[in-house]
Amino acid sequence: NPTLKVLPSLGVGADSALFDVVLTVPELSKSLRPGEELLVSVELTNFGEQLTNTEITYIITRVDGGEMVFIEHESKVVKAQDQFLKTLALQELPLGKYYVYVHLLYGESTATASGEFLVMS
Repeated sequence: NPTLKVLPSLGVGADSALFDVVLTVPELSKSLRPGEELLVSVELTNFGEQLTNTEITYIITRVDGGEMVFIEHESKVVKAQDQFLKTLALQELPLGKYYVYVHLLYGESTATASGEFLVMS
C-alpha cells in the first residue's frame, strides 16, 4: 500500500516486551495541505497484568532524507488496552511525503509503529 506503511512493533529484548502499539493514519489525514493538523489513531495493548507508566513520543520525518521535522512527548498509564485519537499540530511543513512514528517507552523496553502521509498543495 503506497500511502500507509505500518511496521510491526519493535522491542528491546523480545522476552521482556509487554506492549504492542499500532498506529493508523485515517483516510482524512493521508493527504494534508500545509498548516493542517495530522490526526492519527493509536492503539496500545498491555500484555502485562498491572498498570504501567509509559512515555509516548511522536516523531515526523521527511521520507526524502529522513530529516526530523516534528517531535512531541506525553505520558500515559495503561492497564490492558488504550485506543485514542491524537492530533499533532504541525507547523507549515514543505510539500512532500512524511513518516509519522509513535515510540512507546515503558521501563527498559520499547515498542514502535509508523505510518505515512503527504503534504500537498
